[in-house]
Amino acid sequence: MKTTPKIGPRMPGGAFTKARTTETKLGTCTVKRKTRVFTRTKGNAILRRQIDIDIDCGEGRTGGINARHYPSRDEDYSRAYGLRTPRPLWFVGEVDTEERAQRQGIATRAYEALAKYVCRQGGLLVSNARLADAYSNDFWQKQLRKGRARVVEKHGDAFVHATVLLDCRHAGDLSGGLGQLTTRTSRVVLAAKAAGYRVDAKGRVIAPSGRVRKTQTKGSAHGPYRYRTFSMKDGEHVVAVPVAHLAAAQKYGKKALRAGVEVRHLNDRSTDDRLVNIAIGSRHTNIMDSPKAKRVRIAKAGARAAKRARRKR
Repeated sequence: MKTTPKIGPRMPGGAFTKARTTETKLGTCTVKRKTRVFTRTKGNAILRRQIDIDIDCGEGRTGGINARHYPSRDEDYSRAYGLRTPRPLWFVGEVDTEERAQRQGIATRAYEALAKYVCRQGGLLVSNARLADAYSNDFWQKQLRKGRARVVEKHGDAFVHATVLLDCRHAGDLSGGLGQLTTRTSRVVLAAKAAGYRVDAKGRVIAPSGRVRKTQTKGSAHGPYRYRTFSMKDGEHVVAVPVAHLAAAQKYGKKALRAGVEVRHLNDRSTDDRLVNIAIGSRHTNIMDSPKAKRVRIAKAGARAAKRARRKR
């Protein structure tokens, strides 16, 4: 990753810019992110922030997107959009792709890169100005159908005049359908992944800041299974994120979170979330990871519990 800071020239109205350019790889594509801060000369007050995302996937397949944030308007806009607490709101500006790159997912990748950055900064991505024939209308309508965004303001019946707010839980997955990723655990894990949380090789949770996060162990001390979680703020709520599921999603992608797929601990230690100890499989393979004596003990305990339940009826 390359990062280049730069102090820009003075702008009209007595303001100047501070710019920073970052370059990363996304598969076979190169993503360039340029962030700029426009500041008043007197008082050093921030007028606005702007981010430009450019993606180059070779062979002329390029695209770009930008968004702006006006700090002084956050409180008014947040109130107008029904948010309980003010959030930094980034408004999507221009979305542009070369003709040969259209309908190939290039613009969607640009949206994802933009959304990830905005959400990691604690902000929200907003679209409120679209041309009638723009492909971005199709993009935002798809996000509404998939439950990844919601309309917060309407101006007439035409969709092009609607203001749409993106849900940060889906910032890293704006292309394909969520399929069966409908459980609360899946959505929480996706939100943590999009926010920049990860699990390192030792099983530690690393926050977006690079610090190691503290974890809690859930489950009975005398029970067969205990699991590690960590707390994360998701919008206006604090949620518990299972470390094993985050590690699995990091290692195997979305298929680790689909219905019917279980996260396995290969050494049968359910608090050992090292990446080498994490695998995915069916309910059967997950059970078979435990020694036979343990499986028999759990089965007998389940049978006794079922018998007691029948007696109470």
